[in-house]
Amino acid sequence: MKALFFTIMICIFCDISAQDTIYKNFIWYNSYFSHLKTGHFSGYVDGLLQLVHYNGTKDFTSFTRDSAQLNIIPDSLEIYDISTRRYSANNDKIQIDYSTYGGSNAIVITEDGISHKLNLISGACIFVINGLDYEYVMDGEYELLIIHFSRRVGLTVAGAISPDIYIQKGSTLIFHIKK
Repeated sequence: MKALFFTIMICIFCDISAQDTIYKNFIWYNSYFSHLKTGHFSGYVDGLLQLVHYNGTKDFTSFTRDSAQLNIIPDSLEIYDISTRRYSANNDKIQIDYSTYGGSNAIVITEDGISHKLNLISGACIFVINGLDYEYVMDGEYELLIIHFSRRVGLTVAGAISPDIYIQKGSTLIFHIKK
């Protein structure tokens, strides 16, 4: 009887832990665009980024209806998700790229041709950036992605061990992407 019970439990566990089952029954990001495999959408971004460089220099960069894009890049393997969603915007000072895949996210800020990033899209794709809070809100013909930094988040350049730039607590960006 115990052997039968354990066999049934193992079969149930294997069934619910299969990638296809998890993917089809679990919505990683509650976005209108989550189930699209590919696409290019336009909109604009508003907000304020407060940056502190490793040398103590502070920068404030504001966005006011600056052009923004959402590029949905298909994943041919569809291991953890069907696509990567990459939100991009730039103004005269910086470019910002925010990506989601599976349950993970990444952020890249490019300033003076130098990219500073924090990328958790790897491995099991279940980790999110601590201190980067997000919310999706429907607003008529637009979906808003609200990114709010509830704590300081450090970004590094390629090959660096410690952060060389920090996004300060209180920074907020709102992407308005037309559906």
